[in-house]
Amino acid sequence: MIDTVARRAGLVIPTRNQAAELRRLLPLLLEQIPAENIVVVDSASTDGTIDVARGCGCRCVSIALRDFDHGATRNLGARSVPGEFIIFMTPDALVEGPGTLAALLEPFQDPSVGATYARQLPRPGAGPLERFAREFNYPPEPRVQSLESLPRLGIKAFFLSDSCAAYRREVFERMDGFPEPCVVNEDMYMAARMVLAGFKVCYAPEARVFHSHRLSLWGQFRRNYKIGAFFQAHRWIRDRAPLGAEGVRFLRSECAFLIREGSALRIVEALLDAGARWAGVHVGQAAAFLLGIWRE
Repeated sequence: MIDTVARRAGLVIPTRNQAAELRRLLPLLLEQIPAENIVVVDSASTDGTIDVARGCGCRCVSIALRDFDHGATRNLGARSVPGEFIIFMTPDALVEGPGTLAALLEPFQDPSVGATYARQLPRPGAGPLERFAREFNYPPEPRVQSLESLPRLGIKAFFLSDSCAAYRREVFERMDGFPEPCVVNEDMYMAARMVLAGFKVCYAPEARVFHSHRLSLWGQFRRNYKIGAFFQAHRWIRDRAPLGAEGVRFLRSECAFLIREGSALRIVEALLDAGARWAGVHVGQAAAFLLGIWRE
């Protein structure tokens, strides 16, 4: 049965050649939210993605591949759905159960909450590094991120993931939506703006999705290169919450986790992975500064 709370929300899914993922995801979502409240914003897919979405009764908006942007594309989707709340998901985030969206919206009973995000569980068959990353970033305990918690949480006070997140439309629009253009971290940008404006961002672990990836060293470098450029463009974020301490805490916790798991030999892999992330962030920051791109 579709939860009455979910009727107050619209759901946006950006896609690009993800017909297989939609075939798994949409039937689960349609148990929780009306099809007419879901919009798929598709970037020139050639695998029948739009046919799958329309076949489930969802609305579709098509854009050229060159027009895709993490901020602008989601802003377009937000304008295309009804509801007091806007939910963003990625097609590869598979909801765990029928109460996922209701649990995601539950914290909005507090009028000071501007956004919420779900717990991400590792995909079946995930390796130890992949599992640890999910356990570290998405623990079982709820968390309220606010201006008051910023000194304690550091950069985690600005943490948010649009793989499965919800926004109060009134606050989202007051923040002028996501930045355009935006190559990565549109969710962190919005979380930081909300927190610094006095709103709360709530982690809702009872809302659960399966979503994880194992990136190669080159993949980690490329992703973190973009993240470094993002932080160079939005220096106000890193000025309020320096990045280094969280990275060190992650690596120490990861090594302890691998030892407990009996996978101590994987520590070398963890160190290489950390090195790729560190190098990516710093090279991205330097490149953005030297080239004068992605600046406010």
